[in-house]
Amino acid sequence: MRYAYAFLLCFIGFFLQSTVLTRFSVFGTSPNLILCLILLLSFLYEGYYGIALGVLFGLIQDLSFALIIGPSSLSYLLVALLMSELRRYLYRDSVLNIFLASVIGTTTYYGIYWVILAIFDGIYRIEIILFELPALLGHHFIIMVLFYAMIGRRSIRHPEDRYYKGNRSIF
Repeated sequence: MRYAYAFLLCFIGFFLQSTVLTRFSVFGTSPNLILCLILLLSFLYEGYYGIALGVLFGLIQDLSFALIIGPSSLSYLLVALLMSELRRYLYRDSVLNIFLASVIGTTTYYGIYWVILAIFDGIYRIEIILFELPALLGHHFIIMVLFYAMIGRRSIRHPEDRYYKGNRSIF
C-alpha cells in the first residue's frame, strides 16, 4: 500500500466521521473511523503507515474538535506502536485476530485518552467510557471487518505452492 492511498482513506474516514457519523449513532455511540483505519494499517502492513497517519490525523482531530492539542495524536501513536508489535505475534489474515486487535486497540486508545484528559482536569469521566465501550467494540469490529474486506491482504497463488486450494475467504 502506498502512503497516498492510505492518506486518502484516512482523509475520507476523517471527513465521514466528522460530518455524517455525528448524525447517525447506534446505541448512543458512533464509530471512530480514524482509529479503525490506524489499527488496520498498523496491524496489516509493514512500515509506518499507521504511525505517521495516526499522528497527523490525531493533530488534525485535536485542532478541529478538542480543547487540548495532543491527546488524540499521542493516543493514536501509542496504539499504532502497539499494533505494530502485535503484528509480530498474531496471524494477520484471521478475523478472530482482527477482533482481538480491535478490542486491544480500542480499549488502549480510550484508556490512554482518558488518562491524558484526567491529568489536565478533563471532564470526560471513566464511567462514560466504560458504559460506551461495549457498543464501541461492536462498531469497531464491524467497521474493521468491512475495511479488511476492502484493503486487507489477499492470498496469492504461487506456482510452487502445492497445498493451495483456492482463494481464502476472510473467515
